[in-house]
Amino acid sequence: MFIFDEFKTDVGLIQLVLPEHSHAPKLFEIVEENRDEFKKWFPWTDKTNTVNDELAFINSARVSNANYELLALTILLNDEPIGFIDLHNIDAENHSADIGYWMDSKNEGHGIMTTAVKRLTLIAHNELSFHKIRIEAADSNHRSQAVARRAGFTHEATLHDNILTLDGYRNVDIFSHIVAH
Repeated sequence: MFIFDEFKTDVGLIQLVLPEHSHAPKLFEIVEENRDEFKKWFPWTDKTNTVNDELAFINSARVSNANYELLALTILLNDEPIGFIDLHNIDAENHSADIGYWMDSKNEGHGIMTTAVKRLTLIAHNELSFHKIRIEAADSNHRSQAVARRAGFTHEATLHDNILTLDGYRNVDIFSHIVAH
């Protein structure tokens, strides 16, 4: 297992690791248990209906990681998968990327995702030399917006009717973290 980063929380050791096939059953279980909530925000939820779908995603993420198109990481709590975080929409020319994340609702309230976002942001700025990191969150996804704010991101813009969800088109708030090099 390749550990990209790790930190301690009040509930145990958190590790950000490259996704492995062994993570698929637990990640799929989390999607199943949180499906109703995830469907509100993530279009991929309806395409993740079996462990094999999760395995296909992990395979795709591993190829994209190898091609420097994505940095996808499984979030482990005491060696158990509890969620996912990534850098996507990587723009090497403009030194920018987006962070996306999701986690089992059972593990909310311990600062895990906020710390994971902070750590990945530092890695993106300091080790990957990215100037700007963005987080997009539907205007009604208050939990995701709270993570962005607690992680030190600033609200930059609102894009109207930008994503199609189960409830129709939604506005998306853009949060950013900028570091001069």
